[in-house]
Amino acid sequence: KRPPTTPKYERPTKHHYPSRSTTTETYEEHPSLNEIGLYSDSGVQWQPSIIMVVILFLQVNINLFWRQQRI
Repeated sequence: KRPPTTPKYERPTKHHYPSRSTTTETYEEHPSLNEIGLYSDSGVQWQPSIIMVVILFLQVNINLFWRQQRI
């Protein structure tokens, strides 16, 4: 019997090895790796960085705005 799949890798083909594997496997499984990366790993990694970029962008805009107001 197959072991139950983890929620991170719902497809039975992806359950054998993690998404970070050798270059040949990554090249062969490129579409499914992209799908899994978009929904699990990339989502977790990208959201904090996007929030940080937005915060930095707002801080720069506020600083420029206040400099204009002072002058």
